[in-house]
Amino acid sequence: MEEVQNFEHQLDGEKAKLKKTPKHIDWGQLEQKDKFQRLLPGRKRLMDTIRMIAYRAETAMASLLVGPTVDFAAARCLLRDLFVTEGDILDERQLKLRFSDN
Repeated sequence: MEEVQNFEHQLDGEKAKLKKTPKHIDWGQLEQKDKFQRLLPGRKRLMDTIRMIAYRAETAMASLLVGPTVDFAAARCLLRDLFVTEGDILDERQLKLRFSDN
């Protein structure tokens, strides 16, 4: 029982330390190696435009997959999984060589 009380006392001390720990770090407190470079306004706008085009393309493709058994959310999920799957891109000549060996 004494050991349990000792652990509870240590736990209370750790909880008090945790409450005193700041939740956020100011930008000035970060070391130079931990600071990230902010995107220039033009680059951010370009990245936002690319993201918007990709989202619209994904939405258009998802609408082609929607049917009686697949809802829109499932179609988007399927496309996202498809986009991150690795695959080999072969031209016709490489495909003929690959299948003619079999």
